[in-house]
Order: sequence, then C-alpha cells, then structure tokens
Amino acid sequence: MKQRSQPKQNKEKKKKKLVVITAVALAAICSQAASVHWNVTGTASDVGLTVYVVSALSEFTSVADVQAAALGSSGNSGKFVSGRNVAASGTVGGLDDSKSGQTQDFYYVIVSNDGNGYWASGKTSAEIYTTATTHTDSNVAASTFKTGDYTAWSTGGGGGGGSGGVPEPTSGLLLLVGAGMLALRRKQK
Repeated sequence: MKQRSQPKQNKEKKKKKLVVITAVALAAICSQAASVHWNVTGTASDVGLTVYVVSALSEFTSVADVQAAALGSSGNSGKFVSGRNVAASGTVGGLDDSKSGQTQDFYYVIVSNDGNGYWASGKTSAEIYTTATTHTDSNVAASTFKTGDYTAWSTGGGGGGGSGGVPEPTSGLLLLVGAGMLALRRKQK
C-alpha cells in the first residue's frame, strides 16, 4: 500500500476543513429565511375561530385546502382570542428570502367553527423581511378585518388551495454541499 506524503495529507486536510467551513457558513446564511409579522382584529363573534394567512384565494373545498394554501412553514394561523381587542397574530416563517425587503399581498381566511365554510379578507400588503433583522413594521400588523358572510365549501371537483408553503433554501443548499463533498472525495481516491 502506497503511503501519502505528509505535505499532500496536510493539503487534503485543509481542503476538507475549507469545505466544512463553507458549508456551515452557507447553511447559516440560508437559515435566515424571510418572514412577516401579522395581526388581524375581528369582532366578539370571532372568538375561537381560526384565521389563516394565504397569498392567493382559491375555491377551497375543505379546511385542509386552506391549511395547504397557508404561507410559510409556521406561524401562518392563529385563533381569535377575547380581550380588549379580539385579535389573532403570528409570524409567518420559511418564506422566500430573495423577496426580503419587498412587499407582497396577503389574504386572511377565517374558518367557521363547524368547518362548513369560510370567509376571506380583501387584499392587504405586508413587507417581507429577514428574521436576522430587527425590522418589525408591516402593513399587515395594522390591518383590521371585519367579518362577512360565510362562503360554503365548494362541492365541485378541483379547486384546491393553491401552493403550499415556500420551501426553505437550506435543504437544497445542503444537498449541493453534500454532493460537492462526495465528488471531492471521489476525485481524491
């Protein structure tokens, strides 16, 4: 078995360290996914109802459709609670970081307690920002939603709730880094 020279071994160790450091740095950067704070005010009759934040309205056929259309990976729904103001709020996470600093339109969809219908707010705009920043302003946070008539679930086929949450870029990046490390290892053998 052929022994590698000391300088060559040191060079390979440095390459491996560089790949690991780069992977960690890229994962840290990509984990700063964009997010948006939201807050919606309802009426006393809304207490206990669930509200979802969606980017597009569709012909929802069930609560599952609304849930599938809800933005991001978390923080995209809440229940109206009683108090001085009947309100629901949250922070939608896992949004596309490339949109950070831009505005995007959102809708609130409130589902009835019996699951037989929903109603939706008009379009409202909010600034998307990166979780790494301290920026907390958003037009969504200042919005007030007045409830309206229920829309019964569609009995027709199709419809659906549109696209689900936007996947975070971290997963794809880690796959690329892993593939790069495997290619580097094969090249060294």
